[in-house]
Amino acid sequence: MARTDPQVNFRIPLDLNEKLKRAAAANNRSITAELVHRLEQSFKLPVLHADPAVVEWAMTDFVERQEKIHAEMSENEIADLQSIVFTDHGLRALREQLAETQAAAEESLATLLKSVEDIKRAVSAAERKRVPKRSSNSRKPSSSD
Repeated sequence: MARTDPQVNFRIPLDLNEKLKRAAAANNRSITAELVHRLEQSFKLPVLHADPAVVEWAMTDFVERQEKIHAEMSENEIADLQSIVFTDHGLRALREQLAETQAAAEESLATLLKSVEDIKRAVSAAERKRVPKRSSNSRKPSSSD
C-alpha cells in the first residue's frame, strides 16, 4: 500500500479484530494488507439475487435432509464420518496409513522375491549334486564285457 492511498478509520468488534490479527499473521501480511485482500476477494464473489422464498425453501429442505441422515446414523457413525471425511487431518491420516501399507507390501514382496531366488538357487545346487558328472577317464561298459 502506498502512503498516497486514502486512509479509512472504522470500528470493529474486538473478537473480529483478534481474528483479523491471527489471519494476518498466518498469511504473513500486515493487518491492512489482510483487510485489503479480503475485501478484494469479496468483490470477486458472484452476487446471487434469489427469491427469498426459494432460499428459505432450499435451506429448509437442506436442514430436513441433514436431520434425516443424522436420524438414520448412529452416534459412532456420525463421529467416524466427522473425524475421517470432514477433517483434513482424517484424510491425511488415511493417506499416511495407505503409504505405510503400500511400503510394507512392497517390502514383503521384495522379501518374497528374494526367498524365491534363494529357493531356486538351492534347488539348482541340489540337482547338480544329485546328478554325478561323468569324467573323461570313465570307461563306458561295452557289450562284450
